[in-house]
Amino acid sequence: MLNPELKPTAQAAASLATEHEELLLLLTTLRAAGGDALYVLYFARSYCRSASYRRLTSLVTHGLLARQQLAEKRSVYRLAHAAHSLSERVRVRSTDNSRKPLTDEDADHCWLRSALWAELVTRGYRVGRGRDEVLALRRFLVDEQAKRAAGGGSAARVLTALRSEPALTPLFRSRCASCRWQGPLGSAIAACPTCRGRAEQALAERRFECPKCGHVSDCNELHDNRRHTGRRCKGAMREVDHLSFDVAWRTATGTREVLLVFVDEPGRDLIDQLRALPLRIAGQPRVPIVLRTTDPFSVFDRAKSRWVAKGERHRALLRAFSESGDKHSFPFSTTADVVDIRPELQLRLSPHRRTKDMTHA
Repeated sequence: MLNPELKPTAQAAASLATEHEELLLLLTTLRAAGGDALYVLYFARSYCRSASYRRLTSLVTHGLLARQQLAEKRSVYRLAHAAHSLSERVRVRSTDNSRKPLTDEDADHCWLRSALWAELVTRGYRVGRGRDEVLALRRFLVDEQAKRAAGGGSAARVLTALRSEPALTPLFRSRCASCRWQGPLGSAIAACPTCRGRAEQALAERRFECPKCGHVSDCNELHDNRRHTGRRCKGAMREVDHLSFDVAWRTATGTREVLLVFVDEPGRDLIDQLRALPLRIAGQPRVPIVLRTTDPFSVFDRAKSRWVAKGERHRALLRAFSESGDKHSFPFSTTADVVDIRPELQLRLSPHRRTKDMTHA
């Protein structure tokens, strides 16, 4: 309910924040996104394209979003101050970096990543870093490996490793529907110790982490410091994504299809980003992956459907997934299949071949 003491402008901003909180939360994951991408990812359910842009303008006017202009006639929308002050969920998910304007390199990365998400959504995929993506990826890998592990041996050991992989393990609690008892996080308990009723495992919708001590939970709670047993931690829990990488998935003709989506983040070490991917268990099923570079020296020629220039960072990314591999990283060619969708969707195109749909916001 809106506060009647607020001025009309503030009331309008609060109303917009409530109405479009899902959009604001989407931007806590994407950091920023192009207008066309936001139309596909959020507005298309209720608005036409022109109405979605009018809505974005209103959100900017009321201080919930900020529009940041990029090169090539592109722009992205990011969270502004009012989004953090008017939405508690946005505030809990915010970091210091999310409150600042993006560098040009980071803004380019966000534009490309959001455009790729939108392209996948138009093809029937769901894309994200949430609980459903954890489950989709886990089922894809575990089910495929279970078929191989029927005879035991090394395949069975790989299956055990996949089931215990932290990145593939969703948060859950055992709960009793009768007396509302709940067990500790991650413990599978069959019977309620209080009423002896049946306990069921409930998957966590949200994930919280303490940036000070690393404590993980499914709610914003007071907690002891993990590094100093018995001491109360002074850190504030922050809601985070369930995954540190992007997953796209869909179910077609009864078969679950899963893709990893990797867009190189210019401000982070490339090897560190690759190490976070769930592709480092030797012998695991191969996972399709879509790769995108943000190398400022790489240029794609749409007319010829090929790269006319490749920067060194771009070459390093391709090397990591090549048959010859990279001596500094895991041999990802053994656990991943590089695929592509709309290969002309790149950050930098040959100037004389750019088209309107690639340069629009």
